[in-house]
Amino acid sequence: MRTLQLAWLLVGFLAALGRAQNQDFKIGGWTFDQTCEPYKTEVTKAIEDALAMAEKAQTDLNDALGAFEMKKDNDKHKNQFRIARAMGRCFGFMAKTTAESKSDQYWESVFYTFDRMVPGLQGPDANVKFGHYEPLIICKDDVWVWLGPEDKDPTAPDMSDPNDDEVAKEQKEEANKMKKRHAKKFEEEGYAGAWYYKQRIAWRKTKENLRPGATCAKGGAAVTHHELDLIHICGSNFVEAKIKDAPSPVGATTTRGTTKITSFDPNLAVTLVHEFAHWYGSENTGPDTKFVRDLIDQQAISGKNELCYKKTSDGSRVCSKTKISKDERKKQGLVEDVVYGFKDVSNLARTWNKKPGSKYGGPEKATMTAEAFSYFALMA
Repeated sequence: MRTLQLAWLLVGFLAALGRAQNQDFKIGGWTFDQTCEPYKTEVTKAIEDALAMAEKAQTDLNDALGAFEMKKDNDKHKNQFRIARAMGRCFGFMAKTTAESKSDQYWESVFYTFDRMVPGLQGPDANVKFGHYEPLIICKDDVWVWLGPEDKDPTAPDMSDPNDDEVAKEQKEEANKMKKRHAKKFEEEGYAGAWYYKQRIAWRKTKENLRPGATCAKGGAAVTHHELDLIHICGSNFVEAKIKDAPSPVGATTTRGTTKITSFDPNLAVTLVHEFAHWYGSENTGPDTKFVRDLIDQQAISGKNELCYKKTSDGSRVCSKTKISKDERKKQGLVEDVVYGFKDVSNLARTWNKKPGSKYGGPEKATMTAEAFSYFALMA
């Protein structure tokens, strides 16, 4: 009998231990979901490195903002010109040798993002939110549950009463169904249901529409969902060797002409700077409001100043000198391809060597695409 009691006590202890080991936790200003607990060491290192990269980028920008040291053998001179070149490759404009202001054209856009990113990562809070929730980072691809009209709304308050009879119980169960609590979504707006996780509801017109985080299944590394106050780190970051083994740029020893900047690209810290650029570079005026500033992944352009599209069949890139209409893209099985990788960043930033600025690129676009910020932080 005692043996059985001890066994049950042990089961209870192990269950409690499992719960204790899988809890949300904070790093700097961000809360990480319990799905990140198995990778706590990796995400801690990544967010610390992302902060270091953002701080260095912010410092470099401030150094280039002032008047340049013109003595060529001076370290400050070399550093300021290095920063200016990196700005040109990433953002499409270069610092002038005379002192400038943070409110000057294009400068403001770049500082806006890094000046919000740094304190947000330092904490104690993420300091920017877009919807109804506290900002959260998750690390698992399949946490979302489908809720149809007949399912219970998980966000419904508990109205149970031990004194209820069967009729009262049925009435309350009916009242708590999705179709009742969100009648407008189903009856007027034509939604079939929603994907749900941790109080977050992502509405869809059909169940087949991709769940949040579906980008991960298509080879993505992470995705930002502003309206859900959520950043989703794809599970591939923790299992694929090319990502896990990618060196961190923080403290890395590089050799001029040998070390390729793209060797750092898969590193999780670099991915996080990209996602944090989306986050801190965007702004709305409250839940369910339109964005007044939206830092996105801009459409990629080729080295010949052509707009780039991607074939849905095989993912190959097709570029066109003129914009392809939505209807024509549908016929051809094309979607707009966006800026990923250093070559795309550089092409978008190009000002075409004394010719008029690119029709599709230039600093207006380059200072509002996330990948440019991660690469500038890499080069800082």
